[in-house]
Amino acid sequence: MVAICTNLFFSLHARIKKMTKSTKKIGVVIPTYERPKNRQSENDFVIEAVQSVLDQTIQVNDIVIAIDGRSTYLKNKLSTLFPHEPIKVLESNKKVGGSQTRNLAFDNLNPADELVAFLDDDDKWLPEKIKYQLVACEKEKDTNFFIFTNVIYDECGGDKIRPINQIASNENAANFIFKRDGYITTSSLLIPCETFAALRFTDGLKKHQDWDLILRASLIKHTRMVQISMPLVWYRMQYPGRKNSVSSVVDWHFSRNWMRQFKKLVDRDVIESFDKNQVLPGFIDDHKMNKLEKFTSYLSISRDFKFGVFNSYLRKNVFPIFISRFQRRKING
Repeated sequence: MVAICTNLFFSLHARIKKMTKSTKKIGVVIPTYERPKNRQSENDFVIEAVQSVLDQTIQVNDIVIAIDGRSTYLKNKLSTLFPHEPIKVLESNKKVGGSQTRNLAFDNLNPADELVAFLDDDDKWLPEKIKYQLVACEKEKDTNFFIFTNVIYDECGGDKIRPINQIASNENAANFIFKRDGYITTSSLLIPCETFAALRFTDGLKKHQDWDLILRASLIKHTRMVQISMPLVWYRMQYPGRKNSVSSVVDWHFSRNWMRQFKKLVDRDVIESFDKNQVLPGFIDDHKMNKLEKFTSYLSISRDFKFGVFNSYLRKNVFPIFISRFQRRKING
């Protein structure tokens, strides 16, 4: 028994000794919302997220958890579990969405904070995430940068690390993400507060909230995207409520219109790649349009592709579906 207690003491002592205060003050923003009773277990994801921040080898200055809407469970649970930690829990009262919830949390960080790190409530950080980002931060000569890390994705077939490639020097984020299968996720971002304050998340955006922030920073503000090629964030994907997340909601009309705001700032290849993955799948499965609407929308989308309606991707992936559905109707009709 004594040996066990002694080992526990030295383990805790080593952990406390290992943790050091940062030379820069870092605030952490965690947005969340209260799930219904049939998904009660998902409400505890945010507890794991908070613990992963507290387990960092470099201590952060403060954590602001913003609840999108009202809470009958989360607020009390967090207060009970972390009574002595520098944590502030807020409620937006009415549902405002992830973008505005993150902005609310940012506005309530300690004014002394120099850097802000974002963490979605269903993700977690590895213990040295902040440490490595601060090392990279010290090499920057101004504040116009985002620092992101590689991410471990909890996929059905097993964990996968993304991205598999490195962002090139002076490469814009649109090229990296959409042409080269790059990944920059919200939970990996560390940003100087003054840089984020000039950008903020776009209020009311129903999808692509992280991409919107990143593309505006990279394409309009010419913000440098600094990559740490180490998997320092764990991205949760395997849970029933995942299909209800913002990133999983399919709205091809919205996605197409969102990307068009950057049309003059990106290569045509970027839009083509985005449409292949974010627009066409939803368009093909959209059963609400009649034949004329479907055909008109198809012609409109095809203009974004090289060679228009004769694009090889469209011929291979869209034409067969149209033909198959037409044949089924003919047989059944």
